[in-house]
Amino acid sequence: MRTDDLRASEPFEEFRWSVVLRACCSAAHSDSLLIGKRVETADAGGLTASEVLRVLAALDAVGLRWWIGGGWGVDALVGKQTRVHRDLDLVLDVTDATPELALSALSALGYRVETDWLPSRVELAASSARWVDLHPLTFDAGGTGWQANVDGLPPFRYPLDAFANGLIAGSAVSCLSVAKQLLFHSGYPPRRQDLADVALLRALATST
Repeated sequence: MRTDDLRASEPFEEFRWSVVLRACCSAAHSDSLLIGKRVETADAGGLTASEVLRVLAALDAVGLRWWIGGGWGVDALVGKQTRVHRDLDLVLDVTDATPELALSALSALGYRVETDWLPSRVELAASSARWVDLHPLTFDAGGTGWQANVDGLPPFRYPLDAFANGLIAGSAVSCLSVAKQLLFHSGYPPRRQDLADVALLRALATST
């Protein structure tokens, strides 16, 4: 791991841990693994694959580039759904756009802003326990993405190798790479779903 990646990741962990605390309090059920469960219903307590594809299609329709992170991003790398997911984490290219374009597109699907930490992130919620967490990026001339941090901390860095491709419900999607996901899954006390995600990521890392 390069030292500049380490420096860029340190403020992220402080930011990430605050998000983990909020998520644990508001959605404690989200760590259920897919063991004998149907997950294509709201009753399963998670955001379904079909809803993920619907959100992505809405962003495509307005010309926005995106990459899936978080648990759905891990499952995209694996190529299949492995557990229930509370939300969809998306890294969003706003180099030549604004987050408001995404907010407008997703409002048509019933999403409304719940947590506004722009320009760093904004979380949207809709009925039937649907959540989308947007992380805006701007790209420099060299192709490196930068995400604003909170409280004046250094920005988060997304080098060229932070981006990859995967599958969700048989559909090709853009997502964060195994290496970037492993970096974002470090530096904080892991929950059960985090341990499951890391095990999958390590298996992918050793198989390539």
